[in-house]
Amino acid sequence: MREQLEWLEYFMPRAEKGETHAQLAVGIAYANGNMIPKDLEKSEFWIRIAERKIGEKATFQLIKILSREESSRTVDVFNEKTEWDLGAIYLIYGRFLMRNGKVSLGRINLRKAWRKGSMIAGISYISSRFKAPWRIVVLPIVLPMVFRAALIRMRNENDDRIIE
Repeated sequence: MREQLEWLEYFMPRAEKGETHAQLAVGIAYANGNMIPKDLEKSEFWIRIAERKIGEKATFQLIKILSREESSRTVDVFNEKTEWDLGAIYLIYGRFLMRNGKVSLGRINLRKAWRKGSMIAGISYISSRFKAPWRIVVLPIVLPMVFRAALIRMRNENDDRIIE
């Protein structure tokens, strides 16, 4: 209880004053319900404010939250733009579609994410074509991709291709 109060005293005034990372933190906290009661509407409100300054990185967090909650708002938010720069948005949306039975459309989004540099999307795209135990067949394809993603992370932790 004390930790929650300290968290609120630290982040809420900063978010209200316009600090982008505090706004994003408050939005994520509302989504998770850890430090404050879970409220997806308030979560989206704070993330949208942060989105004005940091763009798609905030949108990525919003789509990730909505997708995790299996919210139909995931589709609405994704469709706000015809083209996203951040491959990770296509990754999250593709996985959301596949979980909800739209496998072909999900794979299209995974492939688009892969083309935009998301290594995880590439792995998901390739492995989605195979059922277990046949996924072992894709290991020679997937392992070099994992290695490449690790090298990118080691060289530059801020690379958008590894945001997920």
